[in-house]
Amino acid sequence: MHGTQKILNRKLVAVVFDPDFGSRVETIMEEMPVWIVTSYINNQIVDRARKSHSDTVDITVFFCRPNESKKNYFARVLYSLDEHEGKTSKLDGYDELLIYGESEVEIDKQVLNELGLENIEKTSFGWRAGRLEINEYKRVAIFE
Repeated sequence: MHGTQKILNRKLVAVVFDPDFGSRVETIMEEMPVWIVTSYINNQIVDRARKSHSDTVDITVFFCRPNESKKNYFARVLYSLDEHEGKTSKLDGYDELLIYGESEVEIDKQVLNELGLENIEKTSFGWRAGRLEINEYKRVAIFE
């Protein structure tokens, strides 16, 4: 999980907008739920993961709509993710998102703020967006 960090006692969710992410998802899926854009490359890895790790892997596939603006694409996926993974639908809803493939979307900080994600920072892999109540002293690097 190159470039990511695990937060103790926090639930992370990875959002992958990169249609060429491919096998890199295999490391991330072991650590957290993954939402990933459908593509020829990504679908091969997702299918293989679902067959070999069906009990332990939580992968959701989403689509990029033709002619949809990058800003709307970002918002649509994050609102849907929040509806399914958020604290209003799950007792242990996510506390932080790791966003990969930023060149495919327009990162809209207003959308992140509306979802309660106000601790937003650029990273080597894309973006990290977390809830403010995250205790910064609990960060533990697991892969660099």
